Amino acid sequence: APTTMTFEQHPTPIADVLVVIDNSGSMADEAPALETQIESFLAYASASRLDFHLGLISMDVGSGRDGALVGPVINSSTPDAEGVWRAAIAAIGYDGGPTEQGFEASRLALLERNPGFLRSAGLGIIYVSDEDDQSALSFGDLADALDRDRGTAYGSVVVNAIVGPRPNGCQGP
Repeated sequence: APTTMTFEQHPTPIADVLVVIDNSGSMADEAPALETQIESFLAYASASRLDFHLGLISMDVGSGRDGALVGPVINSSTPDAEGVWRAAIAAIGYDGGPTEQGFEASRLALLERNPGFLRSAGLGIIYVSDEDDQSALSFGDLADALDRDRGTAYGSVVVNAIVGPRPNGCQGP
């Protein structure tokens, strides 16, 4: 018997992007670059007609933030998206704990703390730090948790890291 397969294709690309920021004191010099880089992302998203959710969290776990989004979800219809991003970066601050736990913070953000952030979309996670991740959770554990919770119906997961070289960490622009 013939088999019929049906696929739904979105008329515009959709993506959920989670930016995970190291907010320890050693990252304070990088804040100006983080504040301005949103312009490039928004220009790209606009030119490609990307339907996006952009969320920002810190790497602090055990501080009460524990993966909670800082500021609102930014999308293509957010008024003054650049200003909203800058305010979220300022709200994160750079007085966080010395233990960078990006993997655990992103697991909490994506699977426990922020219902409604994830949609049936591709997921991008961007880690920004000047240190290696110190989560008890490995990246493989995070990938397994996302696979279990999201399944394959939601599209791909792309992970990027902007992590500075040792011994001095990220260097400014």
